[in-house]
Amino acid sequence: MIERPVVFVAGERATWTPKSCVGEVRNALQHGEFYEVPNGEHLVNCEDPDAIIEIIQKSLTKYVKEKSDTRTSELIDRKKYNELFDENYSKLAAEFFERKSKI
Repeated sequence: MIERPVVFVAGERATWTPKSCVGEVRNALQHGEFYEVPNGEHLVNCEDPDAIIEIIQKSLTKYVKEKSDTRTSELIDRKKYNELFDENYSKLAAEFFERKSKI
């Protein structure tokens, strides 16, 4: 059994993650969450990055609330977080598409 928190994400149409395996993995996760991205395939992080970001935000928010006596608003300045996220996401996206165009 996996005892650490796990976020398991699969694309609804993924062939690399057969439906039979999804059930087995879900059952092995004592402290896990499962998300299925509609119409997603194997590379859901590239196919639907907004869905992945939403999943990550939900999971982290839930984890922080469960594990901390400190209010979430005291942990991060939301405006600063959003600015840093936008800046870094833009850089990563630009690098990804630059590499992809060279293939």
